[in-house]
Amino acid sequence: GQMALSDLRPTDVDRLNHAALMRLTLRVMGETHQQLYPFQAWLVGLVRSNTDTEGVVSGHTLLGAMGQVESRYRAFVQGWSALLTAAREQAASLPFGSLVVQHNAFMAGVTQTLTEEQTADEVGTIINLWQQRRQRALMAAQQRVYGDGLQLSQRIWQLENGGLTAIRNTLATAYAERTSAADLADRLEGLLGAEQDLPRWTQQRLYGMTPSERAADANGLLRGPEDRGQGIAYKALRLARTELQYANHAVATEIVKHSPWVTGRKVRL
Repeated sequence: GQMALSDLRPTDVDRLNHAALMRLTLRVMGETHQQLYPFQAWLVGLVRSNTDTEGVVSGHTLLGAMGQVESRYRAFVQGWSALLTAAREQAASLPFGSLVVQHNAFMAGVTQTLTEEQTADEVGTIINLWQQRRQRALMAAQQRVYGDGLQLSQRIWQLENGGLTAIRNTLATAYAERTSAADLADRLEGLLGAEQDLPRWTQQRLYGMTPSERAADANGLLRGPEDRGQGIAYKALRLARTELQYANHAVATEIVKHSPWVTGRKVRL
């Protein structure tokens, strides 16, 4: 079962926050592949099922698929953006559990503890305050500029339009060079990089096993392929991983700024 916040020690909350953030990142990884794989399966299946007598994909099929490629891929990015928005909010909510535990441990002698026994109005007021601070921190994190001068919305735009351009170029090159259907299918799978087994692996490892079982059992672990660090799926996950870390960090920083028991921060690499 789930552990109540009252059962946690203040010295454990930072470690548990990081563990929860890693689990959230893995969940997003599985969801990313689950959302992208149907588009990849459709496109690769279209290529493999429309070949001429020489094994070359039909040019008529490639030209006719361009419109569907755009609409289907943009639908994936739209769904994935919604996933990222929800995941960022979850990452930004994790530090508030740490706040409750630390507040009750360090401030119990001078102020009211935060418990489920408070009135609905009291709880509502506290939640509203936390949500306002979380939203401010999330907005600031969303507007920050990366080292390359891009903001989050621009990076998502780059993932959408850059990915679509890469897919179109791959199909256009195959049409011009009369690439075999087998080779084109391999290129598309490498370009997109989604795996059917990954969502199932993520679900099994996160929710079907205890921490001790995961540490001792390799059941469900995937080994390869070697190019998993490439492709659109990996680019989406890399962006999500960065944003989840930053959202979590931004809210944690906002909290410690308003926590009287915090006198400083020590960074450990």
